Amino acid sequence: MKILFITYTRIGDAVLSSGVLKHLIDRYPDARFTVACGPLAASLFDAVPRLDDVIVMNKQPFDGHWFSLWRTVRAVKWDLVVDLRRSLVSYFIRSRKRAVLGVTDNKIHRISLLSSVLGLVEPAIPFLYTMPKNEEASLRLIPDGRPVLALAPMAANKSKTWPLERFIALARRLLGADGPCEGW
Repeated sequence: MKILFITYTRIGDAVLSSGVLKHLIDRYPDARFTVACGPLAASLFDAVPRLDDVIVMNKQPFDGHWFSLWRTVRAVKWDLVVDLRRSLVSYFIRSRKRAVLGVTDNKIHRISLLSSVLGLVEPAIPFLYTMPKNEEASLRLIPDGRPVLALAPMAANKSKTWPLERFIALARRLLGADGPCEGW
């Protein structure tokens, strides 16, 4: 089985979509995967099990990157194309089945919305596969193996940025009395 997974350019969006990919990996243990994404997110998928390729889609004028993707994958007969970008190109890729994200609803949590492309009732929680070399490098950054609470208060788009006060309140709640990270 061959699955084409079309996901995002931005790192945060790609991370949010990673649970959908993990669900597919778990559901289809014999499947081979190709991920199409932007250059910023490409390295997030390097350690995906049974990965055939990561197709880096560099933005081109007049949406030419979609035509480039089609040219790259057109010779393959895909069993499933999952398109989280809602691109028209996914309808021109030969596939036995396709799952294309529907209309975006800002009232639904993004992870639940992305999970709906596969008809999942429970949200597909983000999950990134790692390589031993990356795990070793991260262990060198963590002092004495102590727990680390990492917050990322930035985003490429202001509309995706949470107010700083909320990050502060979240950190206090996590680290405070009766919080899951109490005593760190």
